[in-house]
Amino acid sequence: MIQIILLVAGIFTAVRLPKLLRRASADYPGVDPDAFQRWHQADLKSAYAFLIATWGALAVQIVVLIAAGTATGVSQDLTFLYVGYAISFLVFLGPLIWAAILGSKAARLKKEAGITK
Repeated sequence: MIQIILLVAGIFTAVRLPKLLRRASADYPGVDPDAFQRWHQADLKSAYAFLIATWGALAVQIVVLIAAGTATGVSQDLTFLYVGYAISFLVFLGPLIWAAILGSKAARLKKEAGITK
């Protein structure tokens, strides 16, 4: 179930990514181009970190499930699955925290630049 949630959350961000990449300082008249660039880069980094968090954790979970299903005796050993899911959780949590930090920085830079949309 968590795999589906991670996939959908990543898809929403991936669909939004082309719009983020197309932003230009010309779209924001009256905003300092350097301030725009700093905000834009922080916002993009936040989106990339969130994609790594969601799809990276999903990839780790898929690898763990495939390894558990194909390895002899591993499926009987729940320790393997617990370790795999713990690694998956760390792969999710680390970039998620990093995305939140970058998102907060982007929001602060946006406010400082006077960007309203």
